[in-house]
Amino acid sequence: LDDQLLQKLLPTLAERVFELLFLRPDDFNGQDIANVIWSCGELQARGAPVSPLLDLLPVLSEVAVKRAAVMKEQDLSNVMWSCAMLQGGDTPVPALLDIMPVVSAFAEKRADTMTAQALANTLWAASILKDEVDVAAGLRHVPLRTGSVPGIPHTSNSEQISVP
Repeated sequence: LDDQLLQKLLPTLAERVFELLFLRPDDFNGQDIANVIWSCGELQARGAPVSPLLDLLPVLSEVAVKRAAVMKEQDLSNVMWSCAMLQGGDTPVPALLDIMPVVSAFAEKRADTMTAQALANTLWAASILKDEVDVAAGLRHVPLRTGSVPGIPHTSNSEQISVP
């Protein structure tokens, strides 16, 4: 899409997302939230006009915080990953910083059931955002489950490791 088409399309899409955020916030699952945030970051990285989408991020942030408790593990990691992608761009978005402590706390609670991809996304996001928000605060005491990995001794679920 060229910039002229994007300049016409993005305000229309942003307006509709904004309406849905107010009318039916529960319709937004973690993947939906992550996709909106990720698209802002991707468009921004490509130099596209993203201001209509950036304007809705404070409301999206509120919805993400409220919905974090019901997000799947992969959705939590995708939200963190997309926030890190956008926040790492040229125009930081303060509203995203409200999401990270809440989402990372839920990610920490569910770390033992995360897939390798979800764990990798979460750790990558924490590494990108480490200087902007204490994302790692919720990830410092992740239970280490190792009994099924050859060559690594079994630990009980009560033993914990610290993640710097």
